[in-house]
Amino acid sequence: MKTTHWFVVLLLCTSYSLKAIEARMDEKQRQFFREYCTECHDEKKQKGQVRLDNIPLELNSVELAERWQKILNQLNSGEMPPDDSRQPEKRAKTEFLDALSNTLVAARKTLSDQHGKITMRRLNQREYKNTIRDLMGVEVDVRDLPKDGGSGTFDTVGSSLFMSSDQFEQYLVLGRKAAEEAFARRGAETAPVFKKHVEVEDSANPQIAKFATMYQSDYDRWKAWAATEGTQSPKDFKFADKGAAEFAKVQYERHWPYFDLYQKLPLVNSGAYLTIYDGTTHVEIDVPQKQVPGDYILRVRAGAVPETPQERHFVELGFRGERKGEFDILGTYEITGSTTQPEVLEIPLKLNLNDRRRFAIREKQPQDPHAVFFIWDDARRKNGTGPTPCIWVDWLEVEGPICKKNEGAQPVKDQSDIIFKNTNGAPEAEHAKAILERFALRALRDQKPEVALIERLIALFTERRTNGESFEDALKEPISVILASPAFLYLTEPSTETVRRKLSQREFATRLAYFLWSAPPDETLLDLARRGELSKPEEVAKQVDRLIADPRSAAFVDGFVHQWLGMDRLDFFQFDWKSHLNFDESTKTSARREVFQTFAYLLRNGESLSRLLKSDFVVINGLLGNYYGLEGVSGDAFRRVALPADSPRGGLLGMAAVLAMGSNGKDSSPVERGAWVLRKLMHDPPPPAPANVPQLSRLEGKLLTTRERLQAHQEQPQCASCHRKIDPIGFGLENFDAVGLWRAEDGYEAKGAPRKTWKIEAGGAFHKGPAFQSYFELRDLIAAKPESFAQGFTEALIEYALGHPCGFSDDALVTKILRESRQREFNIPAFVHTLVASQEFQSK
Repeated sequence: MKTTHWFVVLLLCTSYSLKAIEARMDEKQRQFFREYCTECHDEKKQKGQVRLDNIPLELNSVELAERWQKILNQLNSGEMPPDDSRQPEKRAKTEFLDALSNTLVAARKTLSDQHGKITMRRLNQREYKNTIRDLMGVEVDVRDLPKDGGSGTFDTVGSSLFMSSDQFEQYLVLGRKAAEEAFARRGAETAPVFKKHVEVEDSANPQIAKFATMYQSDYDRWKAWAATEGTQSPKDFKFADKGAAEFAKVQYERHWPYFDLYQKLPLVNSGAYLTIYDGTTHVEIDVPQKQVPGDYILRVRAGAVPETPQERHFVELGFRGERKGEFDILGTYEITGSTTQPEVLEIPLKLNLNDRRRFAIREKQPQDPHAVFFIWDDARRKNGTGPTPCIWVDWLEVEGPICKKNEGAQPVKDQSDIIFKNTNGAPEAEHAKAILERFALRALRDQKPEVALIERLIALFTERRTNGESFEDALKEPISVILASPAFLYLTEPSTETVRRKLSQREFATRLAYFLWSAPPDETLLDLARRGELSKPEEVAKQVDRLIADPRSAAFVDGFVHQWLGMDRLDFFQFDWKSHLNFDESTKTSARREVFQTFAYLLRNGESLSRLLKSDFVVINGLLGNYYGLEGVSGDAFRRVALPADSPRGGLLGMAAVLAMGSNGKDSSPVERGAWVLRKLMHDPPPPAPANVPQLSRLEGKLLTTRERLQAHQEQPQCASCHRKIDPIGFGLENFDAVGLWRAEDGYEAKGAPRKTWKIEAGGAFHKGPAFQSYFELRDLIAAKPESFAQGFTEALIEYALGHPCGFSDDALVTKILRESRQREFNIPAFVHTLVASQEFQSK
């Protein structure tokens, strides 16, 4: 157990009394600072922007206590005083640490009733979207809403979730769109089933013949003109000029062989072959705009051409743009059937009211059209035609809407009861009132709406009806007002009490659901809350398990893990396709999903958090299995796959997404990787880089290895103190290239000079710690200390769940969660159960 927490355990486990201890350091302890600290941290120097010569000795605020906690951490770790400074005697240091530890215990006690409150906060983008989905059964586009969260905080932290008058207007517009979508979907269950079947050869292959004929015709005209040896004008042969004539020849030589080859393929009369750049680049099917929105199924009958590369047996579903190469990817799917035994893919589609409805299937490929042309041109130079077609499509089919009455499918949620029949003959206004009251009760998460709100909504409905709107249309505006009301948009109301109070059952159900689902509580939770059952610990534990097992917990996994591990960096830059052609958008998406799916697997199967440091299995799909070179992995579903004993995969350090974040899109970055490991895996974040750091760009053009280039940083004193901790870890990961593929050597090219290559040397040593000779030894050393990783995870979990940054006043909760989870070998659900059962989670 870390020294920083021993005194908290003492506080929790003994009868030690704090009443006699004042939260104040004795004045004599300042002498310790004068002798060993203020030389670098006085008014003039303030190294690291830290000043200690005037720090107050009375810990009368959380901010001040947190400063002293950081001092304690630095002294305990041995980081301060630095190696090149005079070191305190052991006895003096022990006395100072003992005094400071006891003072922090007292401060924690005196300050605990004043801080750690959960700020009233609104629904963030994810929660708002999920709430509308669960409430109304529709998806809304929230991308135009303001970004959530501040720098370095989760999007659940209330203090960074701002609100403006413009935002309320946006919520009104979104609420109106949601109401229109929900009402349009009411007809889905009774609508006749729409089915459209497309034999793709009928639409795709005639175009191939047309282009082949065009190229042949243009070439024949060029030959006829060339035979005149320039005695006749190109215009006599229907060319604008000589350049146009010569261009016709070039185009024929470049493209016609591929179109000619395509027409000779064995199954061209009964289907279409997907090709890259030339030929049938995609096949399409559309759904008429008049069709009701809802859940549909797209079926694709296809097979892979035998003896073609496995990495080319993937297709992308998406929308084509207006320009060549534009393609919005909706999903990627592996073709596991063959041309002799095709398979039928069934892909669920959600059709919204005003969405695009022309869908296209193409072979997986880079988004950059220059990269696609490079693939085609490179193959053409090698074989004279172009890339060998690898996927054959027989037909496409779309069917829907898929509802309860349709065989073999169920809708996500039937929300047609927003409007219910007027069975008792009540006046129209009374019926509208009943509809709005029930909807508001559900929207406000079982909180009865105020009478004044309902009265205003009925007045709005009546005004709309007077203006000639239908009964349903007149309800849309009042519904949008409910969806923009503070009671809907805000999760936690401010408490008027001066001390924390226990949450009501309804409040607790809401907090639990938004923690583990990023969505409102379902009827099961609300019913338990009404009956007071959520006051029973055994029932709470049962519900936590149920919420984790529910598919909606994917929202917790994605939202929490994405922010905890800083995975937004994966989208900070474009990956250089010239260096990493296979790391396209589909591969990057699957790599990102691997991180989420691995955590989800560990969470739902009660596995240890330490599996994220090292594991003998991965959770991947067929695309990643192919990317990693693991045999026997196919299909689109992510699943557990056992690893060979010598595999570098297994755990975060072997995941392509994590490694790609530690790059600049072209080259690996030992600094980024080392700093990420310190921050996320070792709970030892390096300080921000100081100002005026010398840039490595000054070495541009010099043929140096990565180690040689980075050693230049350590020549500067302001850099050496951090880089001696960061760089060795980063070098230990150098066997992975910028996109996470294993390599034995690296290289560098300078303009006008031959490429320099070198063998990867992954050995190094932790600062003030053990040495390692390889990536595998580095991984073992990190995995041998799961406590640090668990502490960082716990603090992140508290911040995400409670909506405020985890700080000094949460230290006792951190210690409790760590203690409970350690007893269960850091079982991930144990962290969640202990947090949910805590006073901090169940109070406000």
